[in-house]
Amino acid sequence: MSLPATGIEVRIGIWVDTADLAETVERCRSLAGEFGAVAAEIVRCDPESPRRGFVATLHCAAPWEAGETAAQAMRRAVGPVAVKHGLNDEYLDFFGDPEKSGYADLWFDEQEFDGYVLYLVLAAHGGLRLE
Repeated sequence: MSLPATGIEVRIGIWVDTADLAETVERCRSLAGEFGAVAAEIVRCDPESPRRGFVATLHCAAPWEAGETAAQAMRRAVGPVAVKHGLNDEYLDFFGDPEKSGYADLWFDEQEFDGYVLYLVLAAHGGLRLE
C-alpha cells in the first residue's frame, strides 16, 4: 500500500503504557478516526527500553490545496493534531527543501494525554510505501 504521492503524509507517534495490545489498537483506532489515518504501525517496546507497552505510528494523508507551497501544506496538515494537543505550530521546523524532498518536524516535549503519550508529529511528501 502506498500513500498518495500528490498529498502530504503526517506521522503521529504515540506510546501506550499497557501490556494489552487490544487497548493500544483501540487507542490507535480512536486517533485514526479523528485524524484520518490510513495506516498504523504498532510495535511492542524493547524489553531493554525504559518504556513499557507499545509505540505506534499513525500515517495520515492530507491533500494539497490549490496554490499551496509544500511548506504551507505541511503546516496545514499538522494543524489538527497541533490544535487537539495544544501544540504551537510555530515550532514546525523544516529540514531540507520542503518543495523537493524535505520534511517538517513539530518540536515539543512528550505530552501525556488520556491513555497515551504523544511524542512525534512529522509531515512529509506523500507516496510512502507501507508494507
